[in-house]
Parts: sequence; C-alpha cells; structure tokens
Amino acid sequence: DYTEMLQETLDEMKEELDDEFGKGWKASYKVLSKEKLDKDKLETLNNRYSMLDIKVKEAYVMEVELTMKGKNDKEVDTSKLTVIKIGNKWYIDIMSMGSLF
Repeated sequence: DYTEMLQETLDEMKEELDDEFGKGWKASYKVLSKEKLDKDKLETLNNRYSMLDIKVKEAYVMEVELTMKGKNDKEVDTSKLTVIKIGNKWYIDIMSMGSLF
C-alpha cells in the first residue's frame, strides 16, 4: 500500500543520513525565499494526496539553506522544497523530499 511505500522511503533516507553523518545527526535550516503555489499547482498536489485522503489547504515552494551536522560529517546546501498545510499544521511535501538529499 502507498503508506507503507512512503514509510519505507523515509526509513531508507534516514539510514543513508545515519551512514553519512552518524547516528544522532541534526538538521537546521534558513528560509531564503518562498513563493505561494497557485490554484492549479495546489490542485495537482491535492490529486497526489487524494489516495491518502489528505486535503492540502495551502502550499509554498521555498528555497532553504539546509545544514546537516553529525559526528562523521557536516554539509551545507541550498535546495528548493515544497511545504504543505494540512489542517492547521505545515509539513514538507514528501514528493519533494528526495531533492533534499
């Protein structure tokens, strides 16, 4: 099922980060810019999340400076990602997370 596939993807990403930075790594970020998604792009996001019965209220594409730091390594990179509002909370769009790592 789709939820299990998403969980497996997140677990694999975490394992890769543990290998590169060491267990207990920390991530921090600084927002450099943001742009609100228009209605068409928001509708596309909602179509993707409809199979999980999730309604995205609002979304932004953000450019962030991401710092990953652990006992094995430290890396600073700039990346674009999408954040989505579900209910009253904000989340990183799982569909855009792959570009972070």
